This record gives sequence, structure tokens and C-alpha cells, in this order.
Amino acid sequence: MKKALRYIFLASLAAVVVLLSSEAFRTHHRVEIDGTALCIPKKYELHVNLPFLWFADGFDEDAAGGLYLIPAEEISASVKGFTVSHINQHNVNYKHDITGIIWARSQLGTPDGMVREAWEVLETEHGESKLNNSLGLYELGDGRFMHHWWHLAEALPKQNESTFNRDWYVGYCSGMKPENFNCSRMLVYENVVFDYKIQAQDIPLREEIGHFLRGKLEGWAENCRS
Repeated sequence: MKKALRYIFLASLAAVVVLLSSEAFRTHHRVEIDGTALCIPKKYELHVNLPFLWFADGFDEDAAGGLYLIPAEEISASVKGFTVSHINQHNVNYKHDITGIIWARSQLGTPDGMVREAWEVLETEHGESKLNNSLGLYELGDGRFMHHWWHLAEALPKQNESTFNRDWYVGYCSGMKPENFNCSRMLVYENVVFDYKIQAQDIPLREEIGHFLRGKLEGWAENCRS
């Protein structure tokens, strides 16, 4: 019995060594979702759904493609005016790295769920909207909680406007005003959704940042074809 257990232990240990060795030489992680394939360089990984990482705490393992980080310096090199870092409320030089989760589009049902929520909250008893003069954007939300979380919009949605027309919507935000908050945005690429956050200082550059991120996804897709 002891001999059998020793063989099982040694076999398991060998499997772990092989897995870790192959991981050391891996340069890309391939994500394939509903016909969309992305080959993402290892340097961007924060967490991917590989067996030896299943024990890691603090990550959503239900995400189809994992969690990734794009350094602020790389974004700044391509997006003019992007803020590399700022001193936050804790007197820490906070970097504006962009972190994002890759979901299957089918996992979310519709990427416009937050758009619908922003549209509907104005119809509730405590729904409020006000202009953020520094950003030139509207804040929408439940007036009791808008100091903690709110939606940003380019214009107030019309009462009879379709919730699926998201041209007016900017993102869902949380944190401390006026500058220590971030906003979540979603980028749809083929059958995947990149769910990411940008800092308050970079909201005016949201379109340029979105264009940059789409280029990253297109490049990762091209990696799989080369």
C-alpha cells in the first residue's frame, strides 16, 4: 500500500513538474471562444484558467479568457495625452495600467446590460442626473448613492429611446470624485467582450483608448493565424 501511494505521489509530482516546465517556455496563451481565437502574449497575463492556477484566490474563474493587464507606459506610447499615473487619495502614485477580463459574448447575454440600467434608473423614484462640468458628461444614478457609484453619459437618454442604442453611454463608475475613480467599459470583438476599467483622468480619451484596445485584440487574433 505504501509503495503504491509512493508511486502515485511521484507520478503526481512528475505531472506538476512537466506542467510547470511547459509553462516556463510558454510565450502565448490561446483563448478560443465561440469561433474567436486570441493568442495573447504571456507578459499581459494576470490570471488565465490553467489547472495549476485554479487554487488562486481573488479571481473570477468563470471568465472565459482570464484577466489581463496592459501597462500604462505602453498605452501612453500609442494614445497621446494618456495619464501614466497620478497621486491618489492615499498619497500613492497610482499607475493607470488597464486591467480587463475577457468574457464570451454569450456569457453576458448582452453587453448593454449597464446601458439598460442607466436608462431605467432615471425612471425610478430616486433617479437623478446632473452635469459633470469638468468632463462635460452627465452623471446618472440613484441620488442616494451617487457619491459612491454612478453612470456617465454623453447626453441624457430620451424617454422613449431604445436601451440598445448605446451611443450616449460612457460607462459605469465608482470611487471618489473628483479624480480618484474609474469607469468600466466594454469592447466587443467578434464573439468576445473585453471588460476593462479606465481612470477618471483618461475618460476624455475613451475613444482613442478603445481604438488602441481593439488594435490589441486584432493583433492577438493575428498571432493565432501566423
